[in-house]
Amino acid sequence: MKKLYLLVLVLFLSSCFFNSNQDEIDQAKDELLWNEVVTDTWSNRVEDTSTQEDTITENTNEPKTTISSLSWWDPTIEISDLSWTDFYSWEFYINWKTLSNVDKIEVSFSNDTSSYPNDLYELKQFKSWEKDFKYLASSKFKTLDFWLNNYIFTAYSWDSTYKLKVEIYIPEKEWNTSKTTSSETSKTTTEETNIVKEVSSNVNNLVIEKNFTTDLKCDWLTDFLIENYTYSYWNTCRDITKDKSIGFYLLRLEWDKYLYEKHYINYETKEHWILLLETWTWVDFANMSTKSTELKARTWDETTKVDQLFK
Repeated sequence: MKKLYLLVLVLFLSSCFFNSNQDEIDQAKDELLWNEVVTDTWSNRVEDTSTQEDTITENTNEPKTTISSLSWWDPTIEISDLSWTDFYSWEFYINWKTLSNVDKIEVSFSNDTSSYPNDLYELKQFKSWEKDFKYLASSKFKTLDFWLNNYIFTAYSWDSTYKLKVEIYIPEKEWNTSKTTSSETSKTTTEETNIVKEVSSNVNNLVIEKNFTTDLKCDWLTDFLIENYTYSYWNTCRDITKDKSIGFYLLRLEWDKYLYEKHYINYETKEHWILLLETWTWVDFANMSTKSTELKARTWDETTKVDQLFK
């Protein structure tokens, strides 16, 4: 009987010993597995962070854009893609479309590193039924400069507002340290176009663009104007010299004023002459057609001299 008790006791102690060892082994495996997971995860995070930092460092000399919503409810406007924009042209459009009825749109501009003042502009030509519009970011109008440009688009709809922020970062480059205006001699940064603007010393209010390579004819004049101007009406597009040059009159809106111009284009010399005939502030998109008809009926003495010089 004693032998039986001793046998049972030995088996019991053996069982406890082996179970204890197995628990320790299982615990060691768990700890090893956990350490491997943590190590792998940390390694991946470090690797990802390193890759991200390398990317940011690599691209600091290139322009960047960021579009973000400042409102948490459903958007009422949407900004179009800016990735193909030539920011170093110092004048381009920020386009957007309305996703629901919008009554009014305001655009604010700021650049903390620029000498340009903060600007708040209401798009006066925008009408509530329109589905798309565009805002001109321009160094000439002091709404575009080097480094970080901030634009906040505020869309008003009934008793609510929706805000979108557009950030445009333009690093300064040695080969492009000056920005151009329509009254200064300038060159674009793209060698292919290389348009040079200069003010004529012979005629007041005449600007001449050289190296103008756009294949522009009266038949597709409307498409050209849509791409280059916010709102415009043209009239009397005719050949000056057959298959060599054309001329046309243009009424266009620029911010809160209108400009009435005569344009001359010579295919052979690749020149585009722009003669300003009149400018004022009361015309808007709603009455542009009426104003265009009125201006078309007038006689402009300024064009007589320029017509002769251009031929």
